[in-house]
Amino acid sequence: MENKKIRNATPTIVNGIQFKSRLEATFFFIMHKKGFIFVYEKEAIVTFLERKLKCTAFVLRKDKLVQKTKLSQRCYTPDGYLEYKGKVIYVELKGYPNDSYTIRRDLFLNKIADDTNVYFFEIKRAEHITYLINFLTNLKKILNILCSISHKIFIYLVSN
Repeated sequence: MENKKIRNATPTIVNGIQFKSRLEATFFFIMHKKGFIFVYEKEAIVTFLERKLKCTAFVLRKDKLVQKTKLSQRCYTPDGYLEYKGKVIYVELKGYPNDSYTIRRDLFLNKIADDTNVYFFEIKRAEHITYLINFLTNLKKILNILCSISHKIFIYLVSN
């Protein structure tokens, strides 16, 4: 069955979960095999709130000019995310992005831009999964060390 929403994508089932593409399924399988819990397409995140227009705007709809009185709310659903010690790592798996993807992605990045506890990864090929796994493994080590150090600092401050 052809996936019309994602160009050249083949829907695939892994562990009873229906993925929109083989890349998403491969990523999910590898992450779970490596011990990372990847939550797949759980939530749509509002990136743009509905807004009434004060200006006069007309748009073409089916060969007719129609007055537009508001901008609709927009949401972005990342392919998935992982959480670890207060950090959230969003992952977008994009083989061949469609026309609207870069705008939706950039609205999402604008939403999370000031949050230092959030990471965003865009993976375009299966080979890129290795880069993310290495990053996550190193992040896990760093956060474990920082937690250990801050715990020791806390103990030192309390005992003195």
